[in-house]
Amino acid sequence: MARLDLTLGALARPGFGVLVLDDYADMALRDRGLCGEAALDLVEFAVHPPGPSASLGGVLLSAGYTEQLRPPVAPPAGDGTALGVHLALGRGTGDIGRSLDAARAVGASFVEVRANRRPGEFPRGEAHVDAPAVAAAAALAQQAGLVPVVTVALPAMPGSAVGVTRAVTVNAVQAVFRAAAEVRCDPARLILRLPLSAPGPRAGHTIAATAVAQHTLEVLDEAVPAEVPAVWFLSAGHRVSAVSDQLAALAALAQAHGEQRALGFALGRALLEPALDGWTTGGAARAHQRLAAACDAVHRALVPALARP
Repeated sequence: MARLDLTLGALARPGFGVLVLDDYADMALRDRGLCGEAALDLVEFAVHPPGPSASLGGVLLSAGYTEQLRPPVAPPAGDGTALGVHLALGRGTGDIGRSLDAARAVGASFVEVRANRRPGEFPRGEAHVDAPAVAAAAALAQQAGLVPVVTVALPAMPGSAVGVTRAVTVNAVQAVFRAAAEVRCDPARLILRLPLSAPGPRAGHTIAATAVAQHTLEVLDEAVPAEVPAVWFLSAGHRVSAVSDQLAALAALAQAHGEQRALGFALGRALLEPALDGWTTGGAARAHQRLAAACDAVHRALVPALARP
């Protein structure tokens, strides 16, 4: 079996969790007067035992963090923590190829592919993602033996109602998979990362977790090809308590509807906020404790059997 398929089998598991450190992590550290060493410490805690390995299966880093990791960085043995890096799309296949080479050099087994377009860069009604660029990069990642994680993040719309969030997500996901078909990117050999279909964090109102679950499952049914083996969810600015409640409702509804995809999480802010708050009050030990607790809460939400007494 090809390396990509072995990796995909390990990543496409119910409740699989990923800690994401990207540009937001830099901002969160600065806001708290912390240095980058705090984030790197959390990565080391997540990757190496006795980290939260039961509930956290991977880390996804921007290039700035991979450059600072302590060598050697190698692919995990067996069921160890998987390493993923953000794939810089650059200006063509040459840049993408170099980015893929760099990912393999640090031991990555998956890469995140994302490309939001800014307002004014595309006509009204078109998808806010650069679907052709995303699909082409994902296809190249598959050829290189790395699992592409295609992220369709929302544009800057924190005050949006759930109907807008849902429509924007569906439009973007459909555009990505239309483009993927044109470049022969195999939907069965990638993972999709999406926001939950909830009102924006500054929308001024909330809806029940069961309603978020229903809207999100409708997005999957409407826009995501059945071949896609796993979907990971991002927090879109919501706190870990809200995300956990929504994911628990989604897991229950998906199970009732016979959903075959593995549902997991790849969270930045929702996991980092409690960890960094813990760091400012109790140092590394408390940060580790808070991160592990947050990961465990989300993992248990997605795997209903774990939540039973």
